[in-house]
Amino acid sequence: MRGGIRRTDDSIAEILAEVASAPGDPDEPKVFVVFHVYHGVFVWARQIRVEFTAAHDPAKYALFRLLTLNMMGLSRYPGALYVPFLTLHEYWAQRRKIARAFGETM
Repeated sequence: MRGGIRRTDDSIAEILAEVASAPGDPDEPKVFVVFHVYHGVFVWARQIRVEFTAAHDPAKYALFRLLTLNMMGLSRYPGALYVPFLTLHEYWAQRRKIARAFGETM
């Protein structure tokens, strides 16, 4: 079971590293994003809180990658019945937050 945990942690670290290394203007405004990643197998599950600050495009990209990680990592967990609804709700709430921070409409 440890291998699955490590893969999830490595995937999150990879996504955050891509956000940190994204090219852009250092004076560009940034937004603070919070997203929860769920990972589980059968009766065991965990929730990981991911927080990062990024510019507009890297924030949207990272948020989508975290959503994808969430949806793919729940295939063998009974919580897969309700977690997609939670994760989609959180995804759209964070997308609206990013849009408001940069003055765009959804």
